[in-house]
Amino acid sequence: MQLKTFNSESAFIEASVKYLEDVCASDDKPIRLALSGGATPAPIYRAFAKKVSKMSKANLEFYLVDERYV
Repeated sequence: MQLKTFNSESAFIEASVKYLEDVCASDDKPIRLALSGGATPAPIYRAFAKKVSKMSKANLEFYLVDERYV
């Protein structure tokens, strides 16, 4: 595992969106993304939504997940 640190929230969001874009550019189809709920990832989702609206969504599958053990 590689640990990364960021100097600001905006740098973290930018790196996260870049990572998601790279995953979506993969030749592996379909692309399955598991999205956690709550307020914490919301800024990343908002930034990614702006990018994904310009992508082909034919091969994207989104799943809602909960990281808590219930």
